[in-house]
Amino acid sequence: MSKADRIVGVLRRWRIPLGLGAVALLSMPLWLPRCASYDLGCSEQPTARSQEICEALAEHTEISLAAKSIPLPGWHTELSALKAIYCDLGINANDAPELKRMSRRGPQALAFLALDLWELVTPSAPTFMSQRTNPQDPNYLLKDGCPGKSAR
Repeated sequence: MSKADRIVGVLRRWRIPLGLGAVALLSMPLWLPRCASYDLGCSEQPTARSQEICEALAEHTEISLAAKSIPLPGWHTELSALKAIYCDLGINANDAPELKRMSRRGPQALAFLALDLWELVTPSAPTFMSQRTNPQDPNYLLKDGCPGKSAR
């Protein structure tokens, strides 16, 4: 079997996955703008405070592509952005009910982000981010406090 025959054989076996990948890449200009303008549903929030928190989360939410065999869009917020939102908006225990409600309703991206903030104001809650929300943990997100404010 010649080298050319081997290459042709590989291409024949991989033509469908390669074709799907090519379609996904070529169609990116069609679906990527919709992903970049993802709406967290802030206008549907019932209170002014929840709208304010939602808009801050939406401002810091960025699109990312999880590339496995086909690139898929997703949204994330850096932990440093969560700290900035927490500090800038003065989020505290009084916001916990709103954050919990936001984490149960609305788009999934908003639910996860609101849950992350809820975990910061209720550090005793055992959850996924517990190491970052436990004040005794060395990885505590607010270990240095908020810039320009005393540590809590």
